[in-house]
Amino acid sequence: MSAEAPNDDSLPAAPTPAAAGLAEHVYLLLKAEVINDQFAAGTRIVIESVALRLGVSPTPVREALARLAGEQLVSFRVYVGYRDGCAGREGAGVGRSGGGGCAR
Repeated sequence: MSAEAPNDDSLPAAPTPAAAGLAEHVYLLLKAEVINDQFAAGTRIVIESVALRLGVSPTPVREALARLAGEQLVSFRVYVGYRDGCAGREGAGVGRSGGGGCAR
């Protein structure tokens, strides 16, 4: 029995259109929830809970939160996780601007 080695020239599999569409859908849902203050400021966003609520696996939720962190709509801390990005600003009269993110 000889096992063939994997072809080193092969590219990693691209996400299927359905998977890419799901990731985008989850991203848009979470972005709308964050902008519309569905998460209390500074609240920890638990990936597994969001995935269960949306009926998806944790992977598209994780990808969406990473994108939102890049847009500074949520914050990420190693060993802590994701939080709503306006933490600590509510008491100072700071809210979200019309374009998303926290107004200064």
